[in-house]
Amino acid sequence: MIDLSSYNELLEGIFMIRGVGLSSNVYILGKKKLTLIDAGVGDANNRLTHMFRGAGFDVRNVSAVVITHCHVDHVGGLSELFRIAKPKLFIHSKEVNQIRANVDADVVKLNEGDVVNTEIGPLTVLHTPGHTFGSICLYDGQRKILFSGDTVFAYGSFGRTDFSTGNDGDMLKSLVRLTGLEVDVLLPGHEDPVFKEAQSHIKHSQDNARQMLRGAPNSL
Repeated sequence: MIDLSSYNELLEGIFMIRGVGLSSNVYILGKKKLTLIDAGVGDANNRLTHMFRGAGFDVRNVSAVVITHCHVDHVGGLSELFRIAKPKLFIHSKEVNQIRANVDADVVKLNEGDVVNTEIGPLTVLHTPGHTFGSICLYDGQRKILFSGDTVFAYGSFGRTDFSTGNDGDMLKSLVRLTGLEVDVLLPGHEDPVFKEAQSHIKHSQDNARQMLRGAPNSL
């Protein structure tokens, strides 16, 4: 587990479990009343209880989990989590039926513009379809932090559009929209975070999407 404040003081109270293999990254917000963003794939290399215990956290203190989209690499870890804790589960309204097929939980439906309150402050829900039809990002406008799920990654990458409910046109529109935000820190669903000038990475991803999605159905 990585304390992200060691890279940028604006990230005080935000911790990252880097996904191993195909698992998503998991972000922990707060130190007492914890909010998770995504839950990883949940296999032996990505067990939340092991990661929490090693960092001195208690899984029982997880009060909320926000899922950026309902792919197994982001929701597989919920089964382990819900055997120990009973947090509220937040997901876009279009993917509620999918999440209920994976876990029996108290589900809160999210839509564009909703606010998720956490120990470190509020996050605004941005509906960013393209990778899936219910994909979301979470935006802290005050600190200019974007939790981007699988919509946009560092170094000009963006989410694949060839899965069920993915869409090239929606992805490009979502990336265009995100370039209009002020983003210093990008915390994506996979691979490396960006700790400064993240807006340039999002612009690079948009430019790549304009070229790649014209003639090809897939991206990174």
